Amino acid sequence: MAGVAAVLWLSGCSNGDTTFEPNNGVEESSWSAWHAEKQQVDMVVAEAINEPGGGDYAKAADAIRNSSRPPAVKQFQVGQLIVGGIMEGGKRLPPESMEQGLRMMEDSAVAPGQKDEGAVQQLRMLFERGDPNPPNSFPRDPEVASCWLDVEEDRSNDAARCIALRRQRLPDVDAARRRSASADAARSAGDRVREQGAPPVRR
Repeated sequence: MAGVAAVLWLSGCSNGDTTFEPNNGVEESSWSAWHAEKQQVDMVVAEAINEPGGGDYAKAADAIRNSSRPPAVKQFQVGQLIVGGIMEGGKRLPPESMEQGLRMMEDSAVAPGQKDEGAVQQLRMLFERGDPNPPNSFPRDPEVASCWLDVEEDRSNDAARCIALRRQRLPDVDAARRRSASADAARSAGDRVREQGAPPVRR
């Protein structure tokens, strides 16, 4: 099942369809071809992440990489699929780590040119909600989420500050996930020891 990744993907994939307003036959033809390709790529991605057995996130990411979408849009969406695929435990993943995928998402928000319309919202949601369930957890960070919310609601236009804040507070999300998994394993082991060593209950 592709829960987290599907939510990320479906809520952040408008890609600026409505920003292109053709005003002559040539532009209209170009827009039609671009839109047809976009729909085809979206279908490939949706089918890939919903494949039985965990989803093929590598195939989905390759479809985006090879598309004609603007560079910052591709950068964000590939990053989404890297992060979402790892969180979902996909059966096939892109080669990048979660930290690399997250940096792609972040960097796209300050890249020149057309951006994914959902980028800021998705980054806010990622740090606002997180995922506490190992081994595919993602750490929550309300302070980073709040920074992205300010950008999302136009109280700030400083996306770079949110990126710097995250990288200061959480320099390596992969290391944070490993620490969280180790702590959970230690707690589970301690619980088992206590259960095995507990004296019988007297009635």
